[in-house]
Amino acid sequence: MEGLVNILLKILPVIARGSASPFGLATTGSDYNTPMNKTPFSLAPEYRDYVWGGARLRPEIVPTAEAWIIYAGNRISSGPYAGRVLAELAEDFGTDLLGTRAIARTGNRFPVLVKILDCAQWLSLQVHPNDEQAKKLEGEGFFGKTEAWHVLEVEPKAKLIAGMKPTITAESLAETLTEIFENKNVLDAF
Repeated sequence: MEGLVNILLKILPVIARGSASPFGLATTGSDYNTPMNKTPFSLAPEYRDYVWGGARLRPEIVPTAEAWIIYAGNRISSGPYAGRVLAELAEDFGTDLLGTRAIARTGNRFPVLVKILDCAQWLSLQVHPNDEQAKKLEGEGFFGKTEAWHVLEVEPKAKLIAGMKPTITAESLAETLTEIFENKNVLDAF
């Protein structure tokens, strides 16, 4: 798995460059009239240690659950922007780094999170808001989370559960959750 992280880190420069502006100039930020240097750069992954993690991402630190290989907080580890974080480049170079579609949707906020997971145990329930819910819950400037998974490797008899059983209705789920939380019997429900 560590080899896979290294392979993905090698292709990051292609992904990180995004589509260039037609004039090769930064369109926003502090370096407004400075063209973005298109020299490839590498990103240093960040790791998250959760109880359900395994030993594949960092065998020396167990459990390691996630390697965040592309996200706004990644520190640039090589190239002309070494030492800076990806979010700073997004702010400084706008469409030169992100392309016009991303800028139209999220402004200069770096809009991508790519991570590799090592799931040695069951994960917690994952619930992600859409754009409207994110604004309502967190405020202006927050966006929903769309998610896609690509399974790279599994142990024999591994399982992935998505969605609900066909017989579960939204009403019955809401009723059960209300009952559980009102009576504080959360653990009894599972």
